[in-house]
Amino acid sequence: MKKILAGIAFLAMSTQMAYATQARLIALGLDELDNEGSYYIQDQRNIFLNSAQVYNYADSAVFELGGIGRNVSGNSVATVDQDNLVKAQGGFFKKVGEIVYGAYLGNESNTSSFLRIASASNAASVNFSGTNSAPQLVPTADNQLDLFAAGQLNSGVKWGANLVYMNNENENTKQEDKAGAVRLGLIGEKWDAHANISFMNEGKNEVTTNAASSIGSGNTGGTVTQEFEGKLGVHLGGSYSLGKGRLYGFYKSFKWDQKDSFNYAGWNNVTAGTSTVQAGKNGTAEGKFDTYSVGYGVTEAVNSNGTLFSNVQFKSVDIELKLANTVQVKNTIVPLTVGYEHAATSWLTLRGSLTHNLYGDRDNKNFNSANLVVQNLVKDIYGNEGKGSIPNSTRVNAGATLTFGNLNIDGVIGTSTLSRAGTADTQSRTQNGVLALDNLMTRVAATYRF
Repeated sequence: MKKILAGIAFLAMSTQMAYATQARLIALGLDELDNEGSYYIQDQRNIFLNSAQVYNYADSAVFELGGIGRNVSGNSVATVDQDNLVKAQGGFFKKVGEIVYGAYLGNESNTSSFLRIASASNAASVNFSGTNSAPQLVPTADNQLDLFAAGQLNSGVKWGANLVYMNNENENTKQEDKAGAVRLGLIGEKWDAHANISFMNEGKNEVTTNAASSIGSGNTGGTVTQEFEGKLGVHLGGSYSLGKGRLYGFYKSFKWDQKDSFNYAGWNNVTAGTSTVQAGKNGTAEGKFDTYSVGYGVTEAVNSNGTLFSNVQFKSVDIELKLANTVQVKNTIVPLTVGYEHAATSWLTLRGSLTHNLYGDRDNKNFNSANLVVQNLVKDIYGNEGKGSIPNSTRVNAGATLTFGNLNIDGVIGTSTLSRAGTADTQSRTQNGVLALDNLMTRVAATYRF
């Protein structure tokens, strides 16, 4: 009888904690550019990985506190979501009859932002000197709208569809920012699969640079048109239950063209701090971003109040941008993650994780051919230029959930990887590894079930 009651308590706790946010998955070791969700941990965030998951989270609302994210350019057009500089986002999901509908606002892709920042003109990113010396970048995605619908077939298979749309314009700077995608998902008794397809992704603007004759006869000021034009992007993946644990895998690929109107004839290397930027490429340059992973994750109860999560995966990242010299990023890692979640009281759940690369290798080339802003982003996410192992791979994250009836407040207490998609200095990283009242939660969100 005692075991039965303990099992009921665990199931109730698991159901409650499944309504959560990015904060929970990050605290349990998720380390992806877009935090779409997990293949082996049940969580509401998984709706962005597999749209059929919306059916499991009917009659709920999510509010992720934040602002515009990290401003990487100084002129507010280029931003990324970062654990200590979060983008505000949220939405709701309602069951009507046998269909669950939903709308979500502000879930812009860090991957898309990263690629658009990489597409900025080298001249515009340096902007030479003068009164307006902030980098002038291609605008990143903003004001994104996600619309969801999900249901269940007579066979028990759940289905879901998600339409992504965004369209922004600024006539003064001839700025355009467009995106469109569709996410399709299925969930069976032991399996799930998804196909997330980006069919439109464009960003462009026209900016004015300042002259600096001391760094080359070609480095004159003028109007620069810069443009990012995404081609078809795909994110395919799924998982299968092996009884204990799930085997999963995914493949994500994006290709794009970027255009730069600046004439680099006579350009000399430009040094800013410890970084150097070489000549860009006038005209059209091609880029590609490919990543794939195969992994095995286990979720298991260890007592009436706790859950143990363990995961090992093989992951490869290959990025290539054909500028004056071809910029290349190649990372191969085998991370092992162990996480634990414990219901300390009826109103407080604590969690933490430890991640360590069993294997990590990088082969990165020609970073100084890219613009200065993306150089910093690439180094922060994928390591320095050259061949070698990936250092400092051991990471510890922690978080908590406060429960007040149907309301959950999630937060990240601390992470060893403060900037997973941005440039953070050493001091910021150190501070976030300390539990202090003035820095208690770096990512806070609320989920309400109605």
